[in-house]
Amino acid sequence: MSNINSNNPGSYTDLFRGFKTILDNYMKRNVATCQPVRIVNVNAENAFVDVQSVLLNADTDGNIYQSSVIPNVPVCMMFGNSCEITFEVSVGDFGLLIASKQDISNFKNNKGDVEIASHRSFNWSDGFFLPLTFKNVGKGIRLKNKDSLIEILPDALNITSKNIVINGDLEVNGQIKSTDDILAGDISLKEHTHKYIDTQPNGAPSQKDTEKAE
Repeated sequence: MSNINSNNPGSYTDLFRGFKTILDNYMKRNVATCQPVRIVNVNAENAFVDVQSVLLNADTDGNIYQSSVIPNVPVCMMFGNSCEITFEVSVGDFGLLIASKQDISNFKNNKGDVEIASHRSFNWSDGFFLPLTFKNVGKGIRLKNKDSLIEILPDALNITSKNIVINGDLEVNGQIKSTDDILAGDISLKEHTHKYIDTQPNGAPSQKDTEKAE
């Protein structure tokens, strides 16, 4: 394709080739950006985790080894205007470690406007952990916590859980169907009965002691 730049390493001058090699090695060793990692330890209140890269390295002899554990990484959760989506993370969870441009040591301690602690830049020690899944997911939007599941589909909302509690008034515009009983207080919709009025031959109503289900 004509719009792709031609890059022929054989055309490099010795000076440029040497400079490029030095620059490449420096970038690889000293400039962190983003990498997939796994949680190896969860600290207090799920706010910080220790992570380790899932990308294995090889030394000059071809031996495979893992990178060092990166400790005390803040976990990113979704929050805004008093709205939040939070969840527990656990050992073995995957995600992305995103390196900050500058030292975030003071920010991790104060979580506000802070002075930059050092001239350190693009370092894994100044990373944020973003929990992610790298597996196939189902259709729609899924909110899942172990056995509890909410599926938001284009034409349905499916809620699956052993117990569902609603604190507050509930208004339904439409039918309510149940495959089991419905209780109002201690009154069962299936078992509930009403007393009825029996009209006597003289027209006088009489309350029967028996009950008749409506």
